[in-house]
Parts: sequence; C-alpha cells; structure tokens
Amino acid sequence: MEKKNLSPEELQEKEVQLHFLRNFIELSSDIFCNLDRTGYCLYINEGFEKITGFKMEEVIGTHFKDYVHEEDLEKTFFSFYERLQGVNSENLQNRLKTKTGEYIYIEWTGKNDEKESVFLVGRNVTEKMKKGTELMEKNKLFNSISASMPVVIYIYNLAEEKFEFISEFVNSLLGYTIEEISEKKIEQLSEMIPKDELKKITESLSVLFTDYTKDITNNSFRIKHKNGNLVRVNSKETVYKRDESGKPTHLLGSVIDITEQFNSERYKEAIVRLQDLQQKRTQKIRSLSLLQGQEEERKRLSRELHDGIGQLLTGIRIRLNDIEGTAENEKFNKGLSEVKSIVLKTIKETRNISNALVPIDLYDFGLDPAIKHMTDYTSQASGKTVYYNSNLNSIRINPTIEIEIFRIVQEALNNSIKYSEASSIDINISYSEKKGNLKVMIIDDG
Repeated sequence: MEKKNLSPEELQEKEVQLHFLRNFIELSSDIFCNLDRTGYCLYINEGFEKITGFKMEEVIGTHFKDYVHEEDLEKTFFSFYERLQGVNSENLQNRLKTKTGEYIYIEWTGKNDEKESVFLVGRNVTEKMKKGTELMEKNKLFNSISASMPVVIYIYNLAEEKFEFISEFVNSLLGYTIEEISEKKIEQLSEMIPKDELKKITESLSVLFTDYTKDITNNSFRIKHKNGNLVRVNSKETVYKRDESGKPTHLLGSVIDITEQFNSERYKEAIVRLQDLQQKRTQKIRSLSLLQGQEEERKRLSRELHDGIGQLLTGIRIRLNDIEGTAENEKFNKGLSEVKSIVLKTIKETRNISNALVPIDLYDFGLDPAIKHMTDYTSQASGKTVYYNSNLNSIRINPTIEIEIFRIVQEALNNSIKYSEASSIDINISYSEKKGNLKVMIIDDG
C-alpha cells in the first residue's frame, strides 16, 4: 500500500484539526467513548463523567456491560456487534447506570474503527423519555378512566371525517365495536339519527363553525342501536383543536345514555298530569254535587211553597170566595175584595218564586220550553224586550247539563236587567248533535 508523505504544512493543519476535535470531544455535553471489539472501555470523555459521575480512571479497562441495565444488555450488544461488522443499524436507546445507582436514558449512535473497536456517541434523553413516559401514563390513565365510565368519549377529526379516539362504552351503548363505529362515514352516522332530530343537531353544531367564540354545544336526541332500537342520549361537544384561522379541526365529545331517566321523567310528567286531571275531575264532581245539593234544596223549598204556603193561600182564596157577597156591609165587602186581590197576587208570586226555584217545564219538557217560559215571564215582569232563538226544539240532553245551562241563562238575564240598563236582550242557543256541542250567546244593548 502506497502512503503519501505529508508536508510540514499539511501535518501542522492535521494537528490543528485533531486538537480542535479533541477539544470538541472533551467540552461536549454528550458522551464519547471507544470500546474494543470485546466491549471493554478504551476511552471516555469528560461528558461521560459529567453525566454518569464515573471518573475516567474508574471506567477505562472495565466492561461496558457493567454500566448497562440488565434488561437492555441483549439489545445493546446486538447493536454493538452490528456496528463492529460495519452494519448501519438504527440509533439505540438504553439505560445507563450512574455512580449514585440510578439509571438514565441514553440514545446512542456509533461507527466501527476498522473492525477493531467501536466509537460511540451518546446523548442524555432522560427528560424526553420521562415526558414520553408521563404522556403514556396519562394516556393509560385516560383510557382506564374512559373505559370505566358509562359514557362514550370520543375525539373526531373534522377535516378527515374520522374518529381519532372512541371509548369502549360505545359497544354497551350502541352495540357496535370500536372498529365498526370508527369505519362509519359521516353519512352513515347521520342515518342512525331520526331526520327531525338530526336537523336540530346540525343547527346546534353549525354555531361552532360560524361563531368562533363558542366552544361547547349540548344536544339531546335518539340514535339507533345496532339491534334497531332507538336509544335516547345526551351529547356534549367541545372544540378540541382549531387551525390558525380559528376554524375547529377536532371535536372532543361525550355521549351518555338517558333513556331510563327520560322515560322516568315522562312517567313523572304523566303522573302529574293524571293527578291534575284527577283533581280537576274531583273538583268538578264536588261542584256537580254542590249543584245537585242546591237543586235538591231548591226542590224542597219549591215543594214547601207549592204544597205548603200555596195550598194555604188557595184555601184562603176559596174561603174568601165563599164569604164574598154574604155581608150587607159595603165597607166590609170592599175590604174583603181588596184582601182577595192581595191573596191572588200572593198566590201568583208564590208560583213564580216556586217556578224560579225549580222550573217545572225544565224537568217535564226540557231546556228549550223552560228558557222560553223564563224569557216570556222576564219580559212581561221587567218591561224589557227579550228575544229568544234556539234550534233545540224537543231535544233533551243530560239533565245535569240542562240545569247548569238554565242557571247560567237565568243569572245572565237577571244581571242584564239589574245592571246593564239595557232595553233589549238577545238569547241564542245552538246545538250540534254531530259534534256534541252546545253554544249559548247572550247579548244586550246596555
């Protein structure tokens, strides 16, 4: 082999380069070491001492395995012998022991020196590995928490329209595996939601894309289970990431099953409505019972007026008729005639009161004749013009309803005469047998 003789200038330049290289190696914060082909240390720099705490005289002549974690020995020396054979293997990461007994993570690269030794350069990546380990632990913790919660948690990539993460509870909630739900396109996911509810969700989510100050949206909707049943859920979506313009790129969402809660609330609402209806019906029954009680009392008073006082007055009238004309005293006969007139008026008024209390026509002939009789009497007694129109004719309806309507018309008629100063009153009653509706309209000009 021919060797080139270097000139003094070239030798000086080489010496400068070597001096620079030695200074660079010694001053470097990285580890530089040279191992012979069996793995014994031939050289280490000051960086090795700074990082591990071992001095050069302690390391030179010792085997490199004494400083490597036992779990990393196999891969370390496999990489070492690859480099010794000139194979360009990937960078190696292993744990190196320090003088305190702790281990640090070193990332190595190296090159062989004519297959007689290996020159290695190592960088301390402990902090990087710790951060990676912490991140892995956090991810592991996140996965454990999400797996233990009865909630579907997901991260959705809006640009790529795919799930980047979805928790295992999706299988319990919807019957799909993580793989099955992840493979679904946005159109397929939309088909799982009823159209009317999908529209509301779309409108809710669109706010996140038009108003960048909004980060969260909530929705309650039904979604189809794999078995075809609809599940009622509540979802919450949060903007997880945005691009440089502020546009959302990722959503972090949670979905919880509220079917049982929703059905329970509907059941409670139904119970409340039922109780309210029952209360109203109870009040109505009480009102009807009260009205029936009042009507019974009216009947009793009417019977007493008719059968009691009415009979007595009739007896007095008959007796007065017998006496009339038998006396020769003109003054007596005149007084008798006046008494007879008063008795007749009293009998008539008693009948009117009795009829007002219990309209005989109402019970015997129905609502239409009873109101007709009442309007005729009221018109005659008050001097007001009372018009009455009805299509009831001889139609009979529920007796209780007939009594209620009669009392309503009676009360309205009396109020109009007493307070409105009206000269005429119109009463119209229309009945639709087909619809089962009865309409009463009372108008006066007061």
